[in-house]
Amino acid sequence: MTTSKITRWTLLLASCATLSLASCKDNDDAYERPSISVTQLTKDSNGNTLIGKDESTATLHIRTNRSWTATTALDWLSISPESGDAGERDVTIKILKNASGATRQGQFAFKAGNETLYYTITQAGDGSAGITPGKD
Repeated sequence: MTTSKITRWTLLLASCATLSLASCKDNDDAYERPSISVTQLTKDSNGNTLIGKDESTATLHIRTNRSWTATTALDWLSISPESGDAGERDVTIKILKNASGATRQGQFAFKAGNETLYYTITQAGDGSAGITPGKD
């Protein structure tokens, strides 16, 4: 073999060895896609969470494999806690009484990674309300 061929073979073998080592990693865990699920603990036959009259609360159960956050722009609704780590926990939705007499509606959301679950809340002027799961 000529020196040129030996050099080419050496470079080829060195490249293969480098690629083999680069493809190895210490952590062989497969990527787990972000997931989030919310269970409505108090609901009617239509799947809506029922909120009583006056100032009310509802409990939702969240399960996720990522850190999560809850958001809303509504000043008459609060979410506690507003964030958490991966795992399961109950979340309390607090709704202030609607004294305006007019029906009001808004959204809140739970987000984990790139997954987001949206909920619409409708509160009638008499203080009755309902939470409905929805999409963006």
